[in-house]
Amino acid sequence: MNHKFQKEAWSVLINSAKTFGFVATAQDKDNYARLWSRDSAIASLAVLSHGKEALYPVVKSSILNLLEAVGVGGVFPSNVSFNADGEHELSIALDFLEEGATYEAQIYRDADDADWEINPYAVTIETKTYVKDDSFDVRLGSCGGFVAILVKQ
Repeated sequence: MNHKFQKEAWSVLINSAKTFGFVATAQDKDNYARLWSRDSAIASLAVLSHGKEALYPVVKSSILNLLEAVGVGGVFPSNVSFNADGEHELSIALDFLEEGATYEAQIYRDADDADWEINPYAVTIETKTYVKDDSFDVRLGSCGGFVAILVKQ
């Protein structure tokens, strides 16, 4: 591999190293600031196979935190949130919508009592109207997600 690209790749990996493990990207993106099982495992394998000892504590944290999040049936979550309450709030900007058009949004999101271990199927469905440059906030439960279907009216 070209030395320049290899150096850049390690820089990205180093910037993705957090105290709780490897996040999916070095960029500060809402949903990617989590410990993702697949990304963390691949990053850990790269660190171990190249003897990057300075990153061994991050590998250890990744493994221990993922093991702690395994469900009762032995299922690894796709990702684990590490903010204070295990939840995350996203603000979704709708600046990409067509100017002058109105959209009906059907939003499927985690219910207030959703929790991936004890209440993983709790969903709230909301219908709202939006126009260009509106935004909406959505709360994600621990390891949660949402879907928004926008239909032009």
